[in-house]
Amino acid sequence: MNLDSLRELIRQSIERNGQDRARPSWIANDAMEIADPEKISPVIVRYAAHLEFKQIAREELRRRFAPENPDEPEPQQHPLFEGLQAMYPRRVQEGEEPEYVRPELLSKEDVSWNVGRIRKCANSLLRGADSLEAWARERGLAA
Repeated sequence: MNLDSLRELIRQSIERNGQDRARPSWIANDAMEIADPEKISPVIVRYAAHLEFKQIAREELRRRFAPENPDEPEPQQHPLFEGLQAMYPRRVQEGEEPEYVRPELLSKEDVSWNVGRIRKCANSLLRGADSLEAWARERGLAA
């Protein structure tokens, strides 16, 4: 088993859960049930695997529902509202586990926090594009 197969296992767990909420630890628990349903692995191995599954789940949930990298595919969309993601992260306190929920379950504060987070990412990308364009103009490289 390699890292790609572990990621695929996490993706399967996310799809199997397909509920209103998703947390990395829940996804990791499900992946553990798939990987070792009879719980025959030593406890320390199960613990280490769970930690790794949880980390992979965090990455996959972030990639799907909170992308900050424009090279990532567009987030999974809500089935009824074009442009609305299927899930958004809820605002959590420092050190708390992230949680992703359907838009209908967001609080007013969660919506405001997500709008600010998304605008901050967009503005940062626009500033970067403007700076690169200005730099290229100075050097005669602008298209």
